[in-house]
Amino acid sequence: MRPLDRTRIEKAADCGFDLPPALRESGLLLASTRFPETVEVRVTSGTRFELSVSDASLLEALPLAQNGWKLAEGIPALYAVLERAAATARTMPDRVAAQFHLATKSMPRSTEAERMALHRSAVLRP
Repeated sequence: MRPLDRTRIEKAADCGFDLPPALRESGLLLASTRFPETVEVRVTSGTRFELSVSDASLLEALPLAQNGWKLAEGIPALYAVLERAAATARTMPDRVAAQFHLATKSMPRSTEAERMALHRSAVLRP
């Protein structure tokens, strides 16, 4: 991989992938501390990029390139794709709820506020 291509991918990764990219044989592996999904990006020619993700739902809208890799044509498209993938990964279903439950795991369960919340949810259920 050329240094210019690596720099372009690293700058685009700033759109949500905060860990340093890992150099792979075929490209750069992008990861974040905020979600477990990863994205691998490689340059095929000029400003044409192929992406492979650990969770296919992150890049559903992109056209297929080959062997399951997705295609991003141009640097602006790469920025948009990586930003969208990071945003989707951060807000995957139940991820926010899981983070909340983890953060409140050690808090008391028998508070008056919690009793009232449970009571309200029971009353509001059809």
